[in-house]
Amino acid sequence: MEIKISEQIRKIIYVSGALFALGMLFVLGIFVLSDHLDSSENKQSLQFSEDMQIEKIIPERSGKPVSIKLRRTVKGKYTWTLRGRSVEEIVETDRRLRELLDEK
Repeated sequence: MEIKISEQIRKIIYVSGALFALGMLFVLGIFVLSDHLDSSENKQSLQFSEDMQIEKIIPERSGKPVSIKLRRTVKGKYTWTLRGRSVEEIVETDRRLRELLDEK
């Protein structure tokens, strides 16, 4: 049993194989070139050092206020959810809300 392939299909298979091989050579060339550029002459060794001056960094306040979700219950009382970055600001906001809404 012999399979006959037309001449055009043979050319397409040949050209696509050749293009695939060229593409692989191109990719291989990129890897070789990048390895050459990253040779030991151009690399600097990484060094680890501790700087005791920056051991304790306190983040600055973002300037964003505390987020408050205030809800009123069926009985007329209020509940709320507070979100923020600073615990001190959240506690202070909670205290002020309790004072303003006469809840203790």
